[in-house]
Amino acid sequence: MQVLIDYLQVMIARKDWHGVSDAANDLREMEAEMRSFDSWKAQRDVE
Repeated sequence: MQVLIDYLQVMIARKDWHGVSDAANDLREMEAEMRSFDSWKAQRDVE
């Protein structure tokens, strides 16, 4: 995840808005996957 954040910062500095969009979308997908996993894990621990 840190690599994507670093990449995002470089793209912002270069004003490469396509790169910014790509990195932001990838970060959103990773966050959604982590939330989904955390939700699954919490449900599994309850059972």
